Amino acid sequence: MNEVKTSHHWLEIYDRSGGLEKLFIGFNNALSYYKKRMDEESWYDVGFYWDDTDLIYGVMFVSLQNYINQCCYDFLDANLFGCKGKYEYYSKNSAVIEGSNVTQIQLIIDLTNYFEHRDDPPQKDRNQNKKNDEDKRRERFWQIGLNYPMKETYERFEDRLLIDGLEKLSENMEISVLLQIAKDWRKDLWSEWHKSN
Repeated sequence: MNEVKTSHHWLEIYDRSGGLEKLFIGFNNALSYYKKRMDEESWYDVGFYWDDTDLIYGVMFVSLQNYINQCCYDFLDANLFGCKGKYEYYSKNSAVIEGSNVTQIQLIIDLTNYFEHRDDPPQKDRNQNKKNDEDKRRERFWQIGLNYPMKETYERFEDRLLIDGLEKLSENMEISVLLQIAKDWRKDLWSEWHKSN
């Protein structure tokens, strides 16, 4: 009987999702606390909920971006598909948001970058690369029907971009779906690479 040996790149075996899974347990616990407040306290409405949970959702996206980018650096080190930059992997083997060419992984990255830079100075004060990145991000948001906030003053309480983006990724805003999207994307890229080699 002939056995087919499957070899794995050592970076494929080195999956960093364990720590991310623990973080998501914490994110879920924190969100549950605020959801419970909405159920139990009549004055505590959805506006307070979004204000109190904005940081939780933002940090969740940052942790996903970090995981995705670590995976991309592994892919680059393993020379998967001959890509030259991590951004090239954002559109590989990731589901596309309906009616666009924006992938789920790209949207996670864009929402994270938005969260990280939304309080930066206006575009006129930024370098050209940051302006170009923001313009591309705006275009991708527009493609999937997300309104990029145009604000002159500090109006975060009216800023729903993270929430609206989350709804594009998870119908019920279940954050564990995002974790699974990232893990499946990593697994599928390695599988696709094995098929082509």
